[in-house]
Amino acid sequence: MVHTEIRPTFTIGVTGHRDLAESCLTEVADRTGKFLASIRTRLPGVELVLMSGMADGADRLAARCAIDNQIRVVALLPMERQAYEEDFSAQSLTEFHAFLGHPLVRTVELPGAFVETAERGSGQALERDACYKNLSRVLIQKSNLLLALWDGTDTGLIGGTSDVVLSYLGGFDAHASPTQSMQYVPPGAQALGSLEYALWVPVRRRSAAREIDVPTAAVFLSGIKNTKALVQHQRIPEGLSDRIEQLADYCADARVLTATGKGELSWGLPDHPVKASQDDPENLLQRIETEFIRADGLAIFFQGHSDRMFKAFSFVGALLGLLFLVYGSFPTDNMLLYGYIAVFVASYIVYHWAHRQRWLLKHVMYRLLAEVLRVRFFLRRTGAEGLVDAIAIARFVGIDRLDGFDWILQLLKSVAPRTESAPESVERSTALLAAVKADWVDDQAGYFARKIRVMRERNRRVEGVKSLLVTTVLVVIVALICFEAPLLTAIPGGEVSYKSALVFLMGLFPFWLAVWELYHDKMATTELLWQYRNQAETFAVAAYRLEQTDDSAERRKVVSDLATHALLESYQWAIQRIQREHDPPSVV
Repeated sequence: MVHTEIRPTFTIGVTGHRDLAESCLTEVADRTGKFLASIRTRLPGVELVLMSGMADGADRLAARCAIDNQIRVVALLPMERQAYEEDFSAQSLTEFHAFLGHPLVRTVELPGAFVETAERGSGQALERDACYKNLSRVLIQKSNLLLALWDGTDTGLIGGTSDVVLSYLGGFDAHASPTQSMQYVPPGAQALGSLEYALWVPVRRRSAAREIDVPTAAVFLSGIKNTKALVQHQRIPEGLSDRIEQLADYCADARVLTATGKGELSWGLPDHPVKASQDDPENLLQRIETEFIRADGLAIFFQGHSDRMFKAFSFVGALLGLLFLVYGSFPTDNMLLYGYIAVFVASYIVYHWAHRQRWLLKHVMYRLLAEVLRVRFFLRRTGAEGLVDAIAIARFVGIDRLDGFDWILQLLKSVAPRTESAPESVERSTALLAAVKADWVDDQAGYFARKIRVMRERNRRVEGVKSLLVTTVLVVIVALICFEAPLLTAIPGGEVSYKSALVFLMGLFPFWLAVWELYHDKMATTELLWQYRNQAETFAVAAYRLEQTDDSAERRKVVSDLATHALLESYQWAIQRIQREHDPPSVV
C-alpha cells in the first residue's frame, strides 16, 4: 500500500542556549518566526519540520514559533522521557508536558546510553553526557538546515551549541583539534566551504560574564571543512536558495505528473508479508517507497522527453546532411540551400529552448534518486542500513558538486533513520534476507542480464549494417572506376547522370552511419553496456554468496557490499551522463 499523501520533508534542527536573557526573547522570537514563515512559503508541497530537543530556552522558543506558524515539531528527546524530565524544574516540567501534548508535536525518544556501575551492586547507570552527544549527532545528520540561537562564542564543550554549529557546518572534530580557535571569514571564502548552512539568530545569555559583539540581525553561516572557520552571509546563500528551489521543483513536477496521470512505475518496491508497521516506528519504509515512486515516475517521464529530443535532433542532422548532399550532387537551384539554412536556424532555436527545459538533467537527477532509494529500501529491510552511508559515498564521489544535485542528498536525510534498527530474531532475519535476495538481488541480476542480451543483439545488427555500408561503398567505387564512361549517361527521364547518383549514394550511406554514431554516443550506450555488464556480474556474485551461507551477519555484509557497489555505479552513471548535457545533440 503506497501512501502518496506522504510528502517530502525539509527538517530544520534547533540548537541553542538554555539560559536566554529575558531582554532578547521578543526580538529572537520575532526573527525566528519570520524565518520559519519564509521557508514554509518557499517550499510548497514540502512538509516543513522543526526538530528540537525541547530543553529550556532556545529549543522551546523555536518550537513555539514553529507551532505558531502551523509547522510540525519533532520533540527529539535524548533519552527516555521519564529520565529526561529529571533535568527540569517543576515550572519547566509543566511547560514541557504542554508542548509534548500539542497536536503538532510528535515525540521521539532516542535510546539512552548506559555505563556499568558498581554502586548498589552490579548494574547500569544512565550516561547523560553521552545521551546529549547522541542528540547532537542526530541533529547534525538529519537536519537540512540548522537554526542556531547562539551568542557566537566557542565554549569548547563537546555537545554544546558551538560544537554542534561547527560540526554541522564543517565536520569539525573537537577531539582531533582541541587547540584550534574559531574565526569568521569573509563571504569570498565560501568556495572552500561545506554544503551545509545554518541560520544564526544572535542571542544574549543570562550567564554571560560580559556583553559580546554579535551581529545585530540574523545571518546565514557556512563552514570550511575540518576547521573552526565560519563564513557569514548577510542574505540567504545562493547554494541554499538553489537547494530549496530544486526541492520545490521536484514537488511541483510530481504534482503535475500526478495530475496528468502520465507517471508510470516501471518497477516497484514489493510489500513483503513480513513487513509490519510496528517494526518500523519511523515509517521509513513507507516514506522510502513513496519517494521512490515519485522519483521513478518522474525519471521515466523526463527520459521520454529527453530521448525524443535526441531522436528529433538526430533526424534534423540527417535532414541537413541530405539537403546538402542533394545540393552538392545534383543540378538544382538555391531553394535547397535556403531550406538548409532555415532548418539549421530553426533547430538551433528549438535546441536551446529544449535545453532550458532541463529534460535530460531532470531525467538523470530523478533516476539517480530512485536508484539510491531502491538501495536504501532493501538496506532498511535487512537491518544493514547502518553499514552503508549513501550520503557519505555520494560526497566522496563528488555527486554533490554537480550543479543542481546536492538537493538529492538533502532529501535522503528524510529517509535516514534516527536510531539503529532493533536486532531481529534468527527466523525473521532469515525470512527478510530471503525476500530481499528474491526481490532485489535475483531480480536485478536477471534484469541486467536481459538488458545485456538486448544491447548485444542490437550491436550485432548495427555491425551488420556497417558491413553492408562498407561493401556498398566499395562496390560503388569499383563501378565508378571501371565504368566511368557509361555512367556519364543521364538517367532516363531526368538530367542526372548515373555517376552523380552513385556519388550521391556513396556519400549518403556513410553520412547516415555518422549520424547514428553521433546519436549512439550522445545516448552513452557504450558506457551503459559496460555498466550493465559490471552490475550483472556484481549481482550474480552476490546471489551466489547469499546462497553459500546461512549466517545472518554474513548475509547482511553481502547485502551491504552489494549496496555500496550499486550506489557507486549509480553515482558514476549520473556523472558520466550529465557531462553530455551541455553538448548539442548530433550536428546542432
